[in-house]
Amino acid sequence: MDVKIRISEVDVSLTIVEVSGRVDKFTAPMLGEELEVLFRVGRDKVAVDMLNAETISNEGLCVLLDMHRSAVTYHCVFGLIRIPLCIQKTLDFSGLSGVFRIYRTEHEAVQAFSSARNSAAGGGKVILEIIRPDEKISRKLELVRGKVYRIGRLKENEICLSDNALSRHHARIIFEKGEFVIEDLNSANGIFLAGSGGIKKITRHVLKDGDMIELGESMLYITKES
Repeated sequence: MDVKIRISEVDVSLTIVEVSGRVDKFTAPMLGEELEVLFRVGRDKVAVDMLNAETISNEGLCVLLDMHRSAVTYHCVFGLIRIPLCIQKTLDFSGLSGVFRIYRTEHEAVQAFSSARNSAAGGGKVILEIIRPDEKISRKLELVRGKVYRIGRLKENEICLSDNALSRHHARIIFEKGEFVIEDLNSANGIFLAGSGGIKKITRHVLKDGDMIELGESMLYITKES
């Protein structure tokens, strides 16, 4: 497998990582290392161009999923473009098609990435993505304005997570003064806001586009769509 990094000719803020050959257990770690470096140095829009990729193994899929999670942690918009049919079928079969941002062309990715960065705080959809370390597929939920979402271990919670590090009623998300707000419900282990500057414990926080909230072993990623 070969990896080439270039800046998009359409949008200089978008970094394109071109992959060719087989993405397998021998080559996938190299791809992961290259992407991790881009996230760490602050490239906040990264797309993997898979047009010339021949196949992808389970190990390759795991690396892409790990990079999806890393992108969330670094508040980076991450996606895949120009995926060959054989690899698209692999993603479909594994159930991962709904996890990644997938685009047919570089221009399509540029438009979608810009929209993700420029979403208005008060309008459009607010998507909550639930990422668990023991689950290959993340869950996505569109938050409804005016509804209260309790988060915790008990099944009576609107967002029930099988996470022993969570309290029975750990936190809640409410809609207040036109914004979604997450509040700690006096949980044992607290809630944290993660970002490139580190991790900060919070008791109450207005949710913004790109926010990553850590609760126990679970992570919540916020996306605002116009």
